[in-house]
Amino acid sequence: MSLSQPTALPEGGYTVAINADDGSGVPKGVAFPFEVYDGNLARVVSASPSTVPTTLVVNGAKLLLESEVSALVANFPQGLSPSEVVALNPERYTLAGLSLSSFSLSLSLSL
Repeated sequence: MSLSQPTALPEGGYTVAINADDGSGVPKGVAFPFEVYDGNLARVVSASPSTVPTTLVVNGAKLLLESEVSALVANFPQGLSPSEVVALNPERYTLAGLSLSSFSLSLSLSL
């Protein structure tokens, strides 16, 4: 099955529902989320891992962990140096250890 995207569909999140009637009188259907975005804007295609631990207790000692998170960003401006890019966490603290390549953006999180 293939579906054609309606023309002039605004950006945003949608739920696509597919319903079928097989004559049994029992409704059958599925739904899934679908996102429409501006293909010219920078966007995160993937990020891994999606969660990281902040601390770990080993033999009674609390260890602060540093984790690396890699993000693949589409349409990211090329030719920038790490000093020209700022990565922020939700509390707006600048994250350290930013490195850039033409294929991925890697962050070292000190939590």
